[in-house]
Amino acid sequence: MGLKIELTFSDEIDAKNKDTFARAADRWSDIIKHDLPPVQLPHGAWVSGIRVDVQGINLPHTHGIRGKAGPTYLRPDSLLPAAGILQADPAALHRLEAQGILYPALLHQMAHVLGFGLLWSSAYLNLVADEGGYAPLFTGPKATQLYSELTGCAQPGVPVENTGGRGNRDFHWREHIFGNELMSGHMDAVSSPLSRLTLAALEDMGYTVDYAAAEAYALPHPQQAATRQLDLNSICRTCQHASYHPDITILSPESLPAAYEERAVLI
Repeated sequence: MGLKIELTFSDEIDAKNKDTFARAADRWSDIIKHDLPPVQLPHGAWVSGIRVDVQGINLPHTHGIRGKAGPTYLRPDSLLPAAGILQADPAALHRLEAQGILYPALLHQMAHVLGFGLLWSSAYLNLVADEGGYAPLFTGPKATQLYSELTGCAQPGVPVENTGGRGNRDFHWREHIFGNELMSGHMDAVSSPLSRLTLAALEDMGYTVDYAAAEAYALPHPQQAATRQLDLNSICRTCQHASYHPDITILSPESLPAAYEERAVLI
């Protein structure tokens, strides 16, 4: 059984877009092979897997899905998400749908809700060297090994984005190296493959992944990646310029089932 991703929607998200959100969640559920242990959220509800609140927010002059995307509550033991939020401008969702890139854009954003990029910092999983610096590297061993295979030589880590605003740098693969890979900071209008490299990063974070679910990917020629034309309506406007990420709370150990059962016995 894969990861359970429970979606809740605000009234602003229409039925067609709800279906696309659900497709993106199902894709990640197929990739992440095992569910996460149950945990109790602050309002009392128990959740296994992750609960994602999808909210429609109206933002003028929006490009992409400007808003919040990320985890909000983390499990106290693994630091993997128990709940997250994804806010999107409904008008921007329709623009991306018309361009044919809504589904990969939501896959990208859902990965951030799972903690991709946002939980790499020293405050959480400590998987980035030179965080905030000139040459940040993702240092998880699985992703580092795969990047070494992609380049054909041993690497100390995977290059992480070192430019852009607070929604881009340190949270994505470096654009001028990885080109159109799904978890670079820009969405490609033609193809944005979800590679084994991204799955390896999720495994380094603590998820169990199915590498057979990855899509074919090869590093672009450096000149090709550097000169790639970027669509201003693409995900780059979300992650590089306009997005911001939610506050993250680590749940108390009292939220775990063992603590709950112990309290019940004492009562």
